[in-house]
Amino acid sequence: MTVDRLPSSNHSIADVLRQHAVDTGAELMVMGAYGHSRLRKRIFGGARWLGAAPRIEDPQKPWLGLAARSGHTLLYGLLIALPLSGWYAASRLGVPVSFLGVGLPSLTASVQDAPGEIADLHETGGTLILWLAGLHVLIALWHQFILKDRTLERMNPMAPSDLAGDHR
Repeated sequence: MTVDRLPSSNHSIADVLRQHAVDTGAELMVMGAYGHSRLRKRIFGGARWLGAAPRIEDPQKPWLGLAARSGHTLLYGLLIALPLSGWYAASRLGVPVSFLGVGLPSLTASVQDAPGEIADLHETGGTLILWLAGLHVLIALWHQFILKDRTLERMNPMAPSDLAGDHR
């Protein structure tokens, strides 16, 4: 067993560990003490594929990293909120909901009137996620053809392992 002491240099523990894994050519990181909630570990395990979140390679543009994290957080939040709000709105309308062929219980009593604010938020969220998905594609193309930072290539799980350490 080898123990490496890694200076954090004011970076998050997750970033330091991820960079060390890239520097050493690791393709899989198994973690038990840092980075993920117990629920996430119970569902997905402690393993994380290192290519899942490509870093912004240009240290002169830290705003890109912040924008990427913010955009992904919003997208993932909507991916969780929209099905739940849709389930609630369907329950208010008295429409049965199933997931993978299993009927889900109604979240609330059905009403004869409009389903309410949650249904309105669900509709707005649906429109927002479509716009965000389109913007996400445009930003990916911007990375590929304008910045030429190989972000799309680093995201590809079938890409050669040397791309993980590519800092062009």
